[in-house]
Amino acid sequence: GETALAEERLRAAADLAPRDLEIRVQLAQLLMQSNRAGQAVAVLEKAVLASPDDASARELLIRAYIATRDLDAARTGAE
Repeated sequence: GETALAEERLRAAADLAPRDLEIRVQLAQLLMQSNRAGQAVAVLEKAVLASPDDASARELLIRAYIATRDLDAARTGAE
C-alpha cells in the first residue's frame, strides 16, 4: 500500500543521500507509525551518531527505545 511505497522511497532517498538527517528521521517516523520501533531504532541510532546534536532525532530515538521497552537505552539517550 501507500505506507510500503513511502518506506521504499524514503529508503532509496536515504541510500542516495546518506548524510541527510531529515530523510532518516522521516523514515523512522514512518516505521514508528507502522509499529516497527525496532527498525526505527536502527535507523535513528545511525542518524544520532552522524548528528549527535540534533534534538529531534535524539528525542525520536528515545521514544523508539521506550516503544521497544529498552528503558536503559532510553535513559542513557536522555542524559
